[in-house]
Amino acid sequence: MWALESRLLNIVENYIGLPILYQYFALRRSIADGQYMGRRSWHLDMEDRRTIKIIIYLNDVNSEGGPYQYIPRKITKSAIKQLNYYNLGYISEEKIT
Repeated sequence: MWALESRLLNIVENYIGLPILYQYFALRRSIADGQYMGRRSWHLDMEDRRTIKIIIYLNDVNSEGGPYQYIPRKITKSAIKQLNYYNLGYISEEKIT
């Protein structure tokens, strides 16, 4: 399995600084239609702070197709405050921009 390749695990362990625990694999299919709803909407993932997510696109990605976006960790706390984001739901695109 690609996710258990020693080369990838070495990169991840070096980045995190700890031995890796492979917890789960998730496969999600999403049609690139420009819609922002459900998991495509802005939200905060609640996993441990030392988490690696690898996203593999099977098609070309452009601005209309919804590239993966994130808020850098150094501003996450201030973004949560500014957005009053404490209900752990999804945030509209209008509220983010």
